[in-house]
Amino acid sequence: MSKVALCLAGALVVFLQGVAFADANSKWLGPDKQALLDTPERLPFFPHRANTSDNAVLSSGMFDDAEVCGTCHQEIYAQWRTSAMARSWDDPIYRALLKKASEATDGAVDNFCTGCHTPVGLTTGKITSAVNRASVEETAESHPMPGVDCEACHNINARTGIDNGAYVLAPRSRGGRPTKYGPRSDAESPYHETVYSELHTRSDFCGTCHNVTHPFNGVAIERTYDEWLESEYAVKGIDCQSCHMAGFKGKAAIMGPERDDVASHWFAGANATLLSHFGDDEAAQMGSRMLQSAAQIEIVEQPQSLAPGELANFTVEVHNTGAGHKLPTGFPEGREVWIDFEVSDATGHAQLPCPSRRQGRQRSRVRGVGCDPHHFRQPDSAER
Repeated sequence: MSKVALCLAGALVVFLQGVAFADANSKWLGPDKQALLDTPERLPFFPHRANTSDNAVLSSGMFDDAEVCGTCHQEIYAQWRTSAMARSWDDPIYRALLKKASEATDGAVDNFCTGCHTPVGLTTGKITSAVNRASVEETAESHPMPGVDCEACHNINARTGIDNGAYVLAPRSRGGRPTKYGPRSDAESPYHETVYSELHTRSDFCGTCHNVTHPFNGVAIERTYDEWLESEYAVKGIDCQSCHMAGFKGKAAIMGPERDDVASHWFAGANATLLSHFGDDEAAQMGSRMLQSAAQIEIVEQPQSLAPGELANFTVEVHNTGAGHKLPTGFPEGREVWIDFEVSDATGHAQLPCPSRRQGRQRSRVRGVGCDPHHFRQPDSAER
């Protein structure tokens, strides 16, 4: 195994208990993957890449409930509480897919599929096949676990790679007191230690979970971070946080100073449907507005007139004009774009909705008129 260390803030070399990890920009691919597998004690939650400062399973008592944080960080807590991050473990679609994956692999991917949806649940040893296959209601009653909460993000003090949850959780790392890592060098708290973390200001912090590689065959499953890295947004210094944690004027904590750029914790993104499901209407509307600003649609070719029964061809282009990654991006099952195309007659009555979807199936003929709805082409670049 080559002696390559973690790299933090571009220069700080860190070794955990004297044994080096693969390069901090590594993915779950060879040869870095083999280097990690050769030291299994460095993967306590295999096949997930999460780690702790001493490579041990953590105690639940090391973490506070988000409600505790909300005592001082009231506005930020209220925003987070209705976000997709807060719902990441209770997302019913995710949980249905998790159940299928756990059963199909006889539990081999149990840790892998949970470490970025409930980091505290994984690192405190609460993940089992039974938990992963139980309903949302059952686990909420008998095995409650947080989603991606305050403790999940603000206890990360390092990363060991750039996919599959390669973060390092280090709660209470300062003399046993609660310790929080964040983007402010002047932050102070009467309750916990505050440590400035440049990592929290950069997109690679998000990249630990928003790049996903299959843990056994090495297939790239999600590459949202890489898409951003190869885009003009990265060149211009527009990070993930710039869009998904846009700043607002206010206080991060009730006793803190007034700031012009408090990082919002709505984590606005594309999953407005999930938030609507939970009744988080304001957050869902923010997600919808972000989607509306992400692309522009244009009919570039259309017939000037139509005769009854005539087959017509239309060319429609969708341009990614506002997303700092590919559109769509994210998990494979959700990487679809549907174009609602409607033809109306001279009186304004709709004659042809296309494509037509009924019970999840797409129909290519509507009211006896031909329609070819599957010609959607996604260019390779992140900008279009």
